[in-house]
Amino acid sequence: MKHYKPTSEMRTSFLSKIEGGTTITIIRKGYNTDYDNIKNVSKYLDTVIAKDPTVIGWIIDGKIIMKDETR
Repeated sequence: MKHYKPTSEMRTSFLSKIEGGTTITIIRKGYNTDYDNIKNVSKYLDTVIAKDPTVIGWIIDGKIIMKDETR
């Protein structure tokens, strides 16, 4: 499984450039992406899930949540 972490320069929200917050791993078929400094987890997940149909789940605080279990 490939694992990817975008740099702060690649991030679009100014809030993600400020230290602090939660790290979320977005699970897609074939690779995972780590996003750190997430300030509002539920809003972030709603936005990512709505915009990206390739998302199949996520990991927060070591807990794996699959998309089909929540929606």
